[in-house]
Amino acid sequence: MKRTAHLLTVTLCSAAFLASCSQAPAAPEQAATPDQASTAPAVSVRSQILDLAQQPELQDPDIQRILRDNADDAALLERLQGKRPTEGPALQAQGLSGRALYTYGVATGSVSYYWNERAAPNYSGLNWGYDGCSVPQWILDRSETARTYKAKFHQPCIVHDFGYRNASAITSNWAVGQGYRLLVDQAFGRNMDRVCAGVSNYFSRVKCYAVSYAFEKAVTLGGFNKLDL
Repeated sequence: MKRTAHLLTVTLCSAAFLASCSQAPAAPEQAATPDQASTAPAVSVRSQILDLAQQPELQDPDIQRILRDNADDAALLERLQGKRPTEGPALQAQGLSGRALYTYGVATGSVSYYWNERAAPNYSGLNWGYDGCSVPQWILDRSETARTYKAKFHQPCIVHDFGYRNASAITSNWAVGQGYRLLVDQAFGRNMDRVCAGVSNYFSRVKCYAVSYAFEKAVTLGGFNKLDL
């Protein structure tokens, strides 16, 4: 999955700096009136993510970069909280062949569905080859996070490879293909999130969701010219 390389470099290796500020002692709390409670501002996305980033269990440099560099992204907060939808949109059937719909279903389905269909495909001529999560060796040499999640997300990467390598079964139009690609990227994220959801330790699960976000962002921003059309 060579398309992840550049954006993973940016996400996992970019410098991050956040100035710290001292705070004045808090005034004694007073009970809020109903009017005050109704108009109290919600805690911002940024505040919630940066508060989480301060936890001692999340001080890995790569995790810190992901959290702090994307602290304003509500999609990251949703991811970290395990609230992302588990199902994606169905592809509109109008004008599409059964082969195209089948390909889309495999490309955006679960890992188990992929392997079931690979064992007995409904259509011939599809490309079931894969290279998994292709992270450059120099990143693997410096980043334990990259090494860990390259292995942990190997199966979701396989399904993602299928989606990109069989885009021509969906369309020959580059622009239409980009819309299809985004759906495949979102499915990639959901499959990674399924892996993360099975992690029992809370902070380990948060780390997993953070890297899932980074991997999906990498392919979404960097995969526009990688489809096999």
